[in-house]
Amino acid sequence: MLVAAGWAVFVLVFVLPAVGLAVGCLAEQVGPRDGFSVSPRQWGLLGRSVCLAALGTAAALLLSLPGAYVVGRVGRLSRGPWLIAMLIAPLLLPPMVYAFGWERLLPVGFSGFWRCVAVWALWSWPLPALLIGVGWSRSAGAAYSGALLSTSPAGAFFRVVLPSLVPHLIASAAILWVILLGEYSVPHACGLMVYATELLGWAQESVHPIDTLWPAMPLAGVVLLGLLLAVGAWRGAALGEDVVTPRVEQWRSRRLIGGAGALLAVSVGLPLAAFVVKSGSVEAMVLALRTHGYELGQSLALAGLAGLVIVGLGLSVAVGGRARGLVLVWSLVFGALPGALVGEAILSTYRPVTLVYDHWVMVVMGYVARFGWIGMLAMAVVERAAPDSVCGQAEADGADAAAVTLRIRAAMGWPVLVFAGCLAATLSLAELPASTLLRVPSVQLIAIILIEKFHRFEDGMLASLSLWLVLSAIPAVVFSVVALRSLRDEGGSDSPRGGAFDRPVF
Repeated sequence: MLVAAGWAVFVLVFVLPAVGLAVGCLAEQVGPRDGFSVSPRQWGLLGRSVCLAALGTAAALLLSLPGAYVVGRVGRLSRGPWLIAMLIAPLLLPPMVYAFGWERLLPVGFSGFWRCVAVWALWSWPLPALLIGVGWSRSAGAAYSGALLSTSPAGAFFRVVLPSLVPHLIASAAILWVILLGEYSVPHACGLMVYATELLGWAQESVHPIDTLWPAMPLAGVVLLGLLLAVGAWRGAALGEDVVTPRVEQWRSRRLIGGAGALLAVSVGLPLAAFVVKSGSVEAMVLALRTHGYELGQSLALAGLAGLVIVGLGLSVAVGGRARGLVLVWSLVFGALPGALVGEAILSTYRPVTLVYDHWVMVVMGYVARFGWIGMLAMAVVERAAPDSVCGQAEADGADAAAVTLRIRAAMGWPVLVFAGCLAATLSLAELPASTLLRVPSVQLIAIILIEKFHRFEDGMLASLSLWLVLSAIPAVVFSVVALRSLRDEGGSDSPRGGAFDRPVF
């Protein structure tokens, strides 16, 4: 039943929209309104998007190095759940909230271009920190330990660890670049016109799918090149045997906690403090909740439902067997496409279906189409981290693939799946291009309301709603911390029973 449900979601959300968009364009037998060419304006917007994404990626990689040092020294989630939780906390807040906060913190007239780069970097740095850190814990631990005999820990990290993790650096950079290329909310909040902004305008103005598909091709081509680069680099990074780094000493743990706390304070604390100091008040918060509390609840419910579906999709694909590689690649490519194109594909496919069109189900489908790959990657991480000895013994005792996946791998790695669901829900909550196209009369999404308040210069209501979004994300952060701590409570590296994960995650 789980596999059947997963295949149904995959076909309805990923396959049919892609096929429906192509068939719809061919059936209409009309060309793009501006012809089969790319205008100088489009090339200019694409160049700006590529430049912004490249600068944001470079800045995020630089900021991620202290976090990568933390992850690499800890080695396992069970050894430092609070450290890891502080690193992942910035990802669990909508990026547009950072943009609004830094707008109040920085002086009037500060360049929107550089504010966009800074916001992207301060929001996304945990992702390369995790990828680089786990690469260190897997393959560079022995080299680091040997380098400590002749140099300081920092020197060993920069001279020995980083050069050996070039594939991880390339993969992290490519993934970040692809994500930021299609990101809409932060450039829009910074007053910038980028290719994703223009593409959403084209999708809203025309009823012909070809008017969205054809202009999206240059951006889609750049995105696919980035994905190919990331996949090739990560295959190179996967070579080598796992090497668990030594346990972090208590005195060094305090330093790591201080470093991670400082990064968290700069990334999250400063923009949120700007909201509270300049625009926050109890009266404004109460008024915002009375005015848009129902819409906020609707948005949280739909984003949470999308997170559950995404995690369930990852579980069903893991049980599905050999076809999961194809499913993962298809969903990753589809989700990496511009949000306006994904929304147009779903809209053009399900417009004739009464049960879906003008219903909140279509909004959830858009979220799953954009971020379904997160659940599949999370399940791949869980499968990689589970002990082969336990799974092999279960198979020898007669357990089938579904039992091994659900009762052993998922049961041991459920904290990773919890974080994946929270991350997918957060990104869904802030998704604007697909949400704008798929919005239905019965649902008012909070992300669209925030942008409307931004356009109307209703700063008080904008700040209050942003703070409510932050408060709604706190349970996800706390739940992730509790989940990560459970790895140690169920038998960490110091336990005589052994940890739930006998080898490093990833």
